[in-house]
Amino acid sequence: MSTLVLVPARIASTRLPGKPLAPIHGRPMIVHVAERAREADVGRVVVATDSQDVLEAVRRAGFEAVMTRTDHPSGSDRIFEALRLVDPEGLVDTVVNLQGDLPTVEPETVRASLRALADPACDIGTVVVPIENRRDREDPSVVKAVLAGAGEGDAPRRALYFTRATAPTGEGPLFHHVGIYAYRRAALERFVALPPGALERRETLEQLRALEAGMRIDACVVDAVPLGVDTPRQLAEARRLLSPAGAGARIAFQGEPGANSDIACEEMFPGRETLPCASFDDAFRAVADGQAELAMIPIENTLAGRVADVHHLLPQAGLRIVGEHFLPIHFHFMALPGVDESEVRTIHSHVHALGQCRALLNETDPATGRPRWRGRTEGDTAGSARLVRDSADRSMAALAPRRAAEIYGLHILRERVEDDPTNQTRFVVLRRPEGDERALWAPAAGGGAPTPGVVTTFVFDVRNIPAALYKALGGFATNGVNMTKLESYQLGGRFTATRFYADVIGHPDDAPLARALAELEHFTTDLEILGVYRFASTRPLTD
Repeated sequence: MSTLVLVPARIASTRLPGKPLAPIHGRPMIVHVAERAREADVGRVVVATDSQDVLEAVRRAGFEAVMTRTDHPSGSDRIFEALRLVDPEGLVDTVVNLQGDLPTVEPETVRASLRALADPACDIGTVVVPIENRRDREDPSVVKAVLAGAGEGDAPRRALYFTRATAPTGEGPLFHHVGIYAYRRAALERFVALPPGALERRETLEQLRALEAGMRIDACVVDAVPLGVDTPRQLAEARRLLSPAGAGARIAFQGEPGANSDIACEEMFPGRETLPCASFDDAFRAVADGQAELAMIPIENTLAGRVADVHHLLPQAGLRIVGEHFLPIHFHFMALPGVDESEVRTIHSHVHALGQCRALLNETDPATGRPRWRGRTEGDTAGSARLVRDSADRSMAALAPRRAAEIYGLHILRERVEDDPTNQTRFVVLRRPEGDERALWAPAAGGGAPTPGVVTTFVFDVRNIPAALYKALGGFATNGVNMTKLESYQLGGRFTATRFYADVIGHPDDAPLARALAELEHFTTDLEILGVYRFASTRPLTD
């Protein structure tokens, strides 16, 4: 039996754009899947894609890839086109359809799909996993396979039906269907020629088309369901599962892959897993709930000032600052491949990125004196690049880091369009305290002596009386403590209650800072230390 493993990889995805190229420990996800298929050692492995970028990435990794049409309604149609392209002589008689978003699939699972074809009367082989918990039994996103017979050992069992309902009822095992298929060549050719059936449309399960047409599907039982990657969180979980020894903690950040926060994570913690989050609140919650050990959060920028919401969220989240990182910020003007600047009408990006590239946004047409384009605010720089890619609109452009252009396949029209080449963003690294918060503090020099290279961050409220702030800060001046940052914001929507956020150089156990903080407590209604941490190696030196 001559077997071909085909891995469909469609570049478009609404929940995780560009997911075949999503990096997992230095290699695209689709390459991890191809590697798993090769480890199964059942035959030739070929990736079928509609993207030139995926094609090139797969070939660079040493695997075969073939370009297919972009309009296929399903992965089955894509692999059938690929089969005819790579085997026009018809030498292959068995085809495995291995989804390109299963980077953790076990090689044995691929082999099991072929064992299901042991009976010559079987048209299609697949795999199932026993359901062990009630949640999966009742979850409509978990597809159940109804199998004939009691089943003995590893023997394949005939599939009678597939459903999103909890079936069959009564006592006995239920099985989670895993969408990996092994087709006899003639069966695949027949299957793609069939119109969708009534049950397929009702359950939105493609495999019911085969059963309705009288085709036979047999299933082998395997031990584990491979992780399907459709969302940023599932991508982070795949990175965790495939993490090499010593890769370290998972780091949450706000934004999409390719954002500046993602770059900061890689610079400070190279090779570690990241967890993209839709909002700052989600990133804080990921650490608080234990989904991530750390969070990389931007707090201020040399041009745009403080990052909105972060100062307000920090005290509420219960997290503590354990480090900092300074990242030079470079924005690139990017659009779809082949687009000229003259076609651009709108430039999309995060509000801070737009504010840091005003010279570009304020350009006018020399002939008319009118603005060349208008800025459009989006939630994230990398997300803006994805938006341009997904829209396929030649009039749209984005301001984003270079990595975003690489991930989303955009062409850079101009490099480094930020107004100030010295533009930097300061990030803080957050962690959830366990027990005594002082365990997270950087060590002090001891004996009350000054501790070099340490920052203490704290928030405090002042009483609403004349000269309250002047009196509160007096102790820092008289004790020679250098305050490098002081920000204020209103509390509870009232102009009479003000909270201040401050950074000072020194450790709370140093005698000068200890005295200054003690004096501050006489004039404040609340004082909370958010972190005591060492200078970043990237911290700019003072003049």
